[in-house]
Amino acid sequence: MGYLSGANQVNLNIYGDTGGVPGILLAGPVTVTNLPTYPRWGFAVADFTPVALTAGTQYWVVADTPLSGTGSDFFGWWSSVDKTILMAWDLGVMYGGWEEINADSLAAGEVLGTIP
Repeated sequence: MGYLSGANQVNLNIYGDTGGVPGILLAGPVTVTNLPTYPRWGFAVADFTPVALTAGTQYWVVADTPLSGTGSDFFGWWSSVDKTILMAWDLGVMYGGWEEINADSLAAGEVLGTIP
């Protein structure tokens, strides 16, 4: 997560999956403050109340802000991880070939836990 303007805080939540979109709130919100300011990147670490999750199941980490009050004006970004996809450009013999572009951005994040 990174900070650009407004109050330097964001809420992180863990949701279950319902048909490929966030479903039921399982944990959170946990307010994270003092995020690195653009153009620096950093980690937003949230300590959630323990919640039982199942390995191999899709969950959602959602960043949001309150509708009003402190933090409602947060503006920032979520780091992403890009897959590299090769594209062919036919620009003649001298310029032809494959060129790599980044596409299919995925949010960068991780939920770590323990096995009871």
